[in-house]
Amino acid sequence: MDDLIKLSLLDEVDTQCLLAINSFEKMETLLNDVNSKQLKEVWQYLQAFLAHSGILGSLIFKQGNPEKTKVVTDYLKAELNIDENSPIKERGGRNFLEHIEVFEIYASNRKDDKGIIQMVFDNRNGFNYMDSDRFYFKRVIILDEMIFAYQNQEARKELALTPIINEVKRIFKESDNARNRLNIIQN
Repeated sequence: MDDLIKLSLLDEVDTQCLLAINSFEKMETLLNDVNSKQLKEVWQYLQAFLAHSGILGSLIFKQGNPEKTKVVTDYLKAELNIDENSPIKERGGRNFLEHIEVFEIYASNRKDDKGIIQMVFDNRNGFNYMDSDRFYFKRVIILDEMIFAYQNQEARKELALTPIINEVKRIFKESDNARNRLNIIQN
């Protein structure tokens, strides 16, 4: 793979990292203000963060034909020091937000009196009080642990956001280092 392709890949990594970081920081700003932590914008920034970190994960852990993707994924994993246990590899939370089937789950199970929760809880106490026998969890953030919780067909799921943002920030720095190693004049 030539250096121009490598630079183009690193540019895309940078773009996705910056978009994820910016979305996370805007979400954190809203979450840290008692007057804004329940606003819809929290969920917009959460979804943007998970989408961009997910695109980053897709670049690095490309699924599909390994013959076609191996050169790219091997290069990015090596240059960015990424192993198979990277938090950006997780797709469950992002897939949950991207796939509209969640509403089919709610609709098909709505024969009961369960409520549907989209809420930020300061800690796990409030979250645990809202048990899954009484509520479906559409989107929940447990603020003191920075956990995104949701409920798919199988069960309630939790996704720790801090390891993902820390990995995105680390990858962004690694990408800058990898770019500096390339011998290409950059604008």
